[in-house]
Amino acid sequence: MTQSKADVTIGVHPNNHSLFVLRRLGFLEEILKDLNASVAWIDYTDGAKTPLRIASGEIDLGGTGSTPPLTAQASDIDIVYVAVSNPRTASGALVVRKATPVQSVTELKGLRVALSEGSWHTSFLATALDKEGLLYDDVVRVDIGNDGANALLAGNVEAWVGNDPQLTELHNKGLIRTLVPLESHISHRSVWFASREFATNRPQLLKAVVEALQQADTWIQENTREAAELFARDLPNGLPWIHGKPRFGGDLGGCSRLRKNS
Repeated sequence: MTQSKADVTIGVHPNNHSLFVLRRLGFLEEILKDLNASVAWIDYTDGAKTPLRIASGEIDLGGTGSTPPLTAQASDIDIVYVAVSNPRTASGALVVRKATPVQSVTELKGLRVALSEGSWHTSFLATALDKEGLLYDDVVRVDIGNDGANALLAGNVEAWVGNDPQLTELHNKGLIRTLVPLESHISHRSVWFASREFATNRPQLLKAVVEALQQADTWIQENTREAAELFARDLPNGLPWIHGKPRFGGDLGGCSRLRKNS
């Protein structure tokens, strides 16, 4: 017997904490029971590719930072913004090794910077360089996804656009130094978006997803230790524990409002 397609398919990656946790809590499944509907989850690691997965029809909805959906719209991928988080400025920074002679962004000209191209890293780095009178191409960008921390410590790059959990862990070990904090340049919000076809034709399902996201964020805020245990269980590196408490990257998604289909 062939299994029928789920009514909504959602993309999940570790850098969107809200969806990562929601996928494991069952909140959405409970809400969908009243609609006689079902959900399928697609797990992957590179959040910047979320718009391409929507464009291909693999998923109906996903969540990332603010850069991927902007890139998608510039590439004529027809998406609809669904919800946006509060700012999450505590979870990122442009950093260097503690012992490096580099003391400012201007000194990065001609040097290698590790980042995940196409993510919020792109917006942040471009803004940080621009504020110092540098062009985006004035640095050698090394697009190595989530392996930037290892590349920095190994000396393969001179700087890294870092994010939690690795960022906090390396700071606590005294191995890195912040050149530019994220909060001084971009708001770094999570954004959830869907294909226009799905948003237009299945508004009840869209509303159900947003409701479930809000439930998940409330659960995370009230159960931070349990939430961290989910990451520790399901991710190779888990999440770091700071002074006996789990540490997440700033606001945990914080799904705050439903957007109109535009």
